Amino acid sequence: DDDAARLLRCVGSAMRADSVLVLLDVVRSARLGYEPWVLDFADFYDLNMLVTVGGKERSRAEWERLLHSAGFELVSIRAGAERGVSAIEATLRAGGSPSLP
Repeated sequence: DDDAARLLRCVGSAMRADSVLVLLDVVRSARLGYEPWVLDFADFYDLNMLVTVGGKERSRAEWERLLHSAGFELVSIRAGAERGVSAIEATLRAGGSPSLP
């Protein structure tokens, strides 16, 4: 998440105070841990991200933490028409743009 937060901080430094960041990504359902009986489409994306580029798909809470660490406030997550893809809307937190690493 350090690389993702660093990238988001760079984006945030180029935004105006009234800008809106929209990310399109798969958002996993919240879980307490590994629950193989509730696998969904996002889990397959998650596995693909892990194997191909070392990344991961995130739940709403994980997106909220990542965005907050990069100076953003999560506004909403809206499920899209495409299977598994959501629009994640965020704005800069009060206090202006985040500082770069």
